[in-house]
Amino acid sequence: MNYLKKYELSEVADFEIRELLITQDVLSLLSKNKNTLRTIKSTAKNFNKFLSSNNFVFSQFALEQYIEQLLERNIKKSSIDVILRRIKKITKCQEHVRKNGLIKMAVDGIFKSIFETKFKAKVDKKISANKYLTENEIERMLSIANEKEKLMIKFLVSTGLRICEMINCKLCDLELFSNNVYSYTFFGKGDKQRTVYFTRELASQIIGTFNSKVYLFETKKHTKFMNNSVYRTMRNLAIKAGITKIVGCHIFRHSFATLALKSGKSLKWVSQVLGHSTTSITADMYIHEDTSDMHTVFNF
Repeated sequence: MNYLKKYELSEVADFEIRELLITQDVLSLLSKNKNTLRTIKSTAKNFNKFLSSNNFVFSQFALEQYIEQLLERNIKKSSIDVILRRIKKITKCQEHVRKNGLIKMAVDGIFKSIFETKFKAKVDKKISANKYLTENEIERMLSIANEKEKLMIKFLVSTGLRICEMINCKLCDLELFSNNVYSYTFFGKGDKQRTVYFTRELASQIIGTFNSKVYLFETKKHTKFMNNSVYRTMRNLAIKAGITKIVGCHIFRHSFATLALKSGKSLKWVSQVLGHSTTSITADMYIHEDTSDMHTVFNF
């Protein structure tokens, strides 16, 4: 049997994968994070649509054709790399793949070939100046923001959280780390457990201003904010402040890391707060500094 050479799954006991099934069993193996699961479902749906419209079965050839289609749509290589790794995880969690060692080996072989020979996402991960806000730009946004908007900006820049992570923060998840510092531990992107720290003063201001009952940041109806609503608010503030940079979902995260390092925080500290698996990832994007205690607070 030469399936390991050709990576055609149909050669394994006449088996074919014509779609990736997203069952509760599969989802439970993939992630606990609601936002991650939403992205997984979308990825599977798009890939299944591609297989169906082209009458393809899952194979190395099908993946190569999918890559070509994504490239033709001007999808960045870094984004395609993420999509492929997500498809790999979904495929390996399929029940028939988990229970058949030969099929599992074939799937591993397919993606090994794809990543090593057919598709190499060589991307410069260095964060350029247009991907983070300077202190001056943040101050300009703060100067025209209302009290609630100011607190959101200060919280994002002080913690390095993504907007989706900020709006999901519940009061019950906060712990008083010391007399003046709160900690917030949660599962973020990739189901990585992270802990961020911020001042008790900032927490008190947020709770008092938003009249928080369940979530740290709440609407007037005591529900959590929607991602798009916060994005629009921040983008509009930036425009009004004369900032031409695109205020996307990561710009405050990048601003936090850049300003924290410039203020003297260590690479190790910033790496742990951002949830990077290694400091080398942080080093590729930002600037190396000396070490310091993890529980210290960066307060903008």
